[in-house]
Amino acid sequence: MMTTKAEKQGNAMIITLPEFLEVKDGEEFFIVKKENGIIVLVPKLEDPFEYAENGKLYISNESMDHFPVAHKFD
Repeated sequence: MMTTKAEKQGNAMIITLPEFLEVKDGEEFFIVKKENGIIVLVPKLEDPFEYAENGKLYISNESMDHFPVAHKFD
């Protein structure tokens, strides 16, 4: 298992993510801290209604890579 350290930068704590995770520069995430201290980063998806045409179904290719899991986000 790989580890990383939190570092203080100004008023924020920075946690470096390794390159193999393929996180893009500027990519946005929702942050969830669970009761047991686990921190979860959830990718913020594009607005699914942004390109929708009236009366047509639009499914973003981006949303196809995300599947529901058996965890409840608080």
